[in-house]
Amino acid sequence: TPLYSSAASDVYKRQAVLRLWQEVQTIVRSGAVDLIVLDELSDAIHLGAIDVADVIAWLADRPGHVDVLITGQNMPAALLEAADQVSEIRRDRRS
Repeated sequence: TPLYSSAASDVYKRQAVLRLWQEVQTIVRSGAVDLIVLDELSDAIHLGAIDVADVIAWLADRPGHVDVLITGQNMPAALLEAADQVSEIRRDRRS
């Protein structure tokens, strides 16, 4: 598949997301941070790049002092159920 094709681009993006996800897991497991923000993680889950069950298991296994903030639209129901706290922000269509 040529590098410029959509399929090649999707594979490259998926690999990049997985490398980043692995790095995040390593950093959090080390206990080096107190807070990590995973912006738009729900998109990576929704697109199939990261398995929601893996995220839920990772959250349950993280060091107790680490807070994780996950953002994005289309948040899987299973992840919402596993969350310690859920906040919802909606865009005001009047502005």
